[in-house]
Amino acid sequence: MKQRIAQQFSLQAHRYDQNSAIQELLAQRMAGCFMEPMGKVIDVGSGTGHLATHCLSHGAQSIQMLDLSDAMLDIAKQRILDSKPYFSVQTWAGDAETYVPEQKFNWIISSAALQWFENPAKFIAHSKKWLRPQGVCALGSFGGKSWQELRQAYQQALGQKLDNATHDIDAHLLQKWMMDAGYHNVQTFSEIVVQQWNTPRELLRHLKYMGVTGVKTRPPLKRQELLDLEQALVQPDGTIKLTWELVWARGYNQ
Repeated sequence: MKQRIAQQFSLQAHRYDQNSAIQELLAQRMAGCFMEPMGKVIDVGSGTGHLATHCLSHGAQSIQMLDLSDAMLDIAKQRILDSKPYFSVQTWAGDAETYVPEQKFNWIISSAALQWFENPAKFIAHSKKWLRPQGVCALGSFGGKSWQELRQAYQQALGQKLDNATHDIDAHLLQKWMMDAGYHNVQTFSEIVVQQWNTPRELLRHLKYMGVTGVKTRPPLKRQELLDLEQALVQPDGTIKLTWELVWARGYNQ
């Protein structure tokens, strides 16, 4: 599954930023939790660097970025250097759930990546060892209320659940995982955002390019199934919308 995820995101890397407004919004919200100076930062599942870029204005001395996709990391690194030439940035392509860093960090950050992990709770506990004393961990993901219109459309049109290979992580669960890992003073935040679309196909294409529906274990939909799904995405009032639940948290290592 990890290889399939990496391939999908690498395939869409060149147009990911054109379809990642919601990821940038989550990164902006999470940046509100940042405190200066951040010092040494490790960004887990960095994608094209939305969250890492915000660290530059909060006193980051260096950033190490981890991601499954080389193509995503290339874009992320260039984004950082375009914003701040000669900044100390390193990249590592591979599975963050098995990664062992060679140094300790002041901050662990991760946005819109945990939902793809095989065992998010285990990773949170494992990665806490990467932090220095008094270090901070800030994690963000998408809650179970996300894509509810798409889930309902799949059930209505196809009689099956949405197959997107991700975990639903709400604020309560994220807080529990961080507290179980030993973090202190864990604060959680959440926000509901609703996006509007002109056509169902535009919505589905957007989700494919940002990775939500691109990673599947089932065969692709047949033409009639796709048409039925598009019809089911149109709300009774004629609108086409998609709900997102943004969830993020911050905890301290003591």
